[in-house]
Amino acid sequence: MRPLPLLVLVAALVAGVGAAEGARDAVNRPLLGVSGQADRFRAQTGQDSQVRQLFLGWGQGSSWGTPLADLLPTLKPVPLLHLGTDAGRPGREAITPAQIATGRGDPYLIALNRAIAGYGGELYVRVLAEMNNPRNHYAPTRPNGTSKGPSHSPTAYKQAFRRISLILHGGTTVDAALGRLGMPPVGRELAENRVPALTVVWNPLAGLDPGSARPAQEFYPGDVFVDMVGNDMFATRTGVASHAANEALYRAHPDKPYALAEWGVTVDDPGFVKRVCRFLKTSPRVRLAAYYDARPGSPFDLGAKRAARAEYRRCITPIGASAASRNPPGPPTSAQLALTAEPGRGEAPLEVRFATRVSLAKPVVRWELTVGDGKVLGGSGPPPASISHTYAEKGIYDAALVVFLAPPFAGSGIRYVTQARVQVGKGGSEPLRLDPSPLSGKAPFPVSFRTTVRHARAATRWDFVAGDGSARSGPGKPPRILGHTYTIPGVYRAVLVLHLGRGERLLTYVDVRVR
Repeated sequence: MRPLPLLVLVAALVAGVGAAEGARDAVNRPLLGVSGQADRFRAQTGQDSQVRQLFLGWGQGSSWGTPLADLLPTLKPVPLLHLGTDAGRPGREAITPAQIATGRGDPYLIALNRAIAGYGGELYVRVLAEMNNPRNHYAPTRPNGTSKGPSHSPTAYKQAFRRISLILHGGTTVDAALGRLGMPPVGRELAENRVPALTVVWNPLAGLDPGSARPAQEFYPGDVFVDMVGNDMFATRTGVASHAANEALYRAHPDKPYALAEWGVTVDDPGFVKRVCRFLKTSPRVRLAAYYDARPGSPFDLGAKRAARAEYRRCITPIGASAASRNPPGPPTSAQLALTAEPGRGEAPLEVRFATRVSLAKPVVRWELTVGDGKVLGGSGPPPASISHTYAEKGIYDAALVVFLAPPFAGSGIRYVTQARVQVGKGGSEPLRLDPSPLSGKAPFPVSFRTTVRHARAATRWDFVAGDGSARSGPGKPPRILGHTYTIPGVYRAVLVLHLGRGERLLTYVDVRVR
């Protein structure tokens, strides 16, 4: 064979280096977590666990045990909750899937909805996981293979899952959605917990359905109720979980993010750890992996498993993502920040009383209310419970309440904002609009924001806050079109501020959803 010319060799070498760099850049980086003692696991593996998993019995944190408001902060940065139906004592089932579907468990689900809203950060809930495992209360069969009847059937499970998902996510359309599913309404006000504030996980044990292209499909409640698909897998003395089944479950739901919500070893098996690592690194939709578990005396604890522990430290620990950098915080929920106007409409001059509600994890250090006609009210600390303003002229006014937990008190510091609309007289139009096109899409997601200014006074400056940490500004009126590309899935509140001089300004916003 003739030797290659030097130039070709150099080109090949450069291409090889580039390919290697690309391969390194392409490594998937999920959030890493653990059940049990995070400090113990860090000493074993070097992992800074971003996810802390807790298994909740039915009613825990509401009717018994540490209150949810105190419990959730102990699981920071990112709580991962498993919701089961036991009553906190082994062998006792507190509620059946059929009873959940009929609304018997609603008081607890409402308490969870409000606790999640009050937490104010990223949170995951695994709903009745491993439903195809006969060892679980909510499974349709017992370990001996006998049926538990209609109360635990796959149909009952799917209805229970749908009800739980709808109530935990909350909002104003829950009762209508339940009605379409043939289930009774909740009949209560619910906080709105959107992704990524809440991610609901459907999580079978794929290895119990070997050879299937769609493991546990008879239990799948439908895409609209599932935010993430998860699996559990273990290496024990009785055998090793099916990697093929895990990969089949991953392939079966190509539009869903994925999790290894529980995985671990009871034997010192570095090969199993290495293969799990390979799956995490090469599967771009895997967003989360939580080891089970780290505590003295647990058969899964890595303390005495030298080879498996070393492989975890070598291969898995370095790929962990940071929760703070990966998932930007979403807009505040109605339970965290709300503004209402009374009356909401009337003839000029119209005196309006604005009621405020603020429930955030940290104290408010400054507030501002742009009432929509240019005037701005504000002060230090949290806003008053009631604020009054009189509108002198007819028009449509979007009053916006902004609260700040820390400086800066403008531009990129605008994160917690909500608004209420006031109609004065008949007709009229908003003095400031921001319209995105398209409104939702898949990352990377380019958006064109059309700005509309209808105000008699000339603008001196504008600010645009994209909601993902980026912001820009300019003199005078904003451009007719503002473009921005969102690179990470989430819900982003894009804000446009128009400065009118003498401290007066207008503010409006719109939410953009990125898959």
